[in-house]
Amino acid sequence: MRLVFLHPDGEGGAAVKFSVATVEDLWHLHNFIVEGDYVKTKTVRKIVKETATGSGTSEKRTLTLNILVQSIDFDPLGELRLSGINKSESDHVRMNAHHTLSVRVDDGPRDVTIAKTQWDSLCDDRVKEACNQEAKADTVGVVMDYGIAWLCLITPTLMV
Repeated sequence: MRLVFLHPDGEGGAAVKFSVATVEDLWHLHNFIVEGDYVKTKTVRKIVKETATGSGTSEKRTLTLNILVQSIDFDPLGELRLSGINKSESDHVRMNAHHTLSVRVDDGPRDVTIAKTQWDSLCDDRVKEACNQEAKADTVGVVMDYGIAWLCLITPTLMV
């Protein structure tokens, strides 16, 4: 994970922006984001338009939304789902509407901005651990049996 910026707000909170590219980055985000944080990132939303005749057409649009996080769900196959209430103005999503942001690693690197109202030494430690490139040495283990083999990727924080 790459740290883009870290700005304290002067009132005990801070805003931090990460560039997320791997499943391990998602794992660190899962442990860093808590309920009550604000998360801003790009998301795809299906927009339904109704024509004058009453029929509807839909299209997918990429939007940048800022949500107040209410729940967090991590999928080790490469997805982090953040559910909450929309807190950004948009032509396509109402204010205070419920939305789920899906951060996936198969879409390529993505920037995620997190605003925390309470910033402490635990947050500092988590950011340092997540962005420490020297500690990201990976180990691969192979377990073989007759007709089958298992391949395990072991990182400092995750095993797949």
